[in-house]
Amino acid sequence: MNTKYLYLIICLILASCTPKSEVEVKFNEVVLLKNSNLRKVDKILTKPGKYYIDEKLEIIRYDLKQKEERESFVVKNLEGNKGHVYTTYRFAPIAAKVENLEDEIGNNYNQHIIKPELRNVVRNLFESVNKIDNKILKEIQNQSFESLDSILRNKYIRVIYLSIDSIKNYP
Repeated sequence: MNTKYLYLIICLILASCTPKSEVEVKFNEVVLLKNSNLRKVDKILTKPGKYYIDEKLEIIRYDLKQKEERESFVVKNLEGNKGHVYTTYRFAPIAAKVENLEDEIGNNYNQHIIKPELRNVVRNLFESVNKIDNKILKEIQNQSFESLDSILRNKYIRVIYLSIDSIKNYP
């Protein structure tokens, strides 16, 4: 038998023996398939359905649905007096930028990016005032939303909603 054909047969046998696994992509979800040795995205699955993949690939799922979280933290006013702020925010990854989000930040972006940025933006605005009334609070909330959304869009995340629900012990 010709060695060229023998080589081809061996390659076909090896390819068919590579273990495969099934991954199902659901609506409002993106699945990234990463080569775990090279840490690069090999394929992005965006359409719902079942796919058969090589088991050497790492599967990372991104839910594109909006998520809502609550966060509370301490803020200070101009004079250094402290208060406690309670917020609610809604966010989602930017679908077209999920690959960048995974490569640069990872899928725990709420903990590593959103929460610290939210605290920083809101604290900076509270530190610029002495007294809070409803008008100033509304202004701080609107500026916080705009600033946070601008910062996070550069990190492939969009902010849909931000509310300062309450303030405790603020002078």
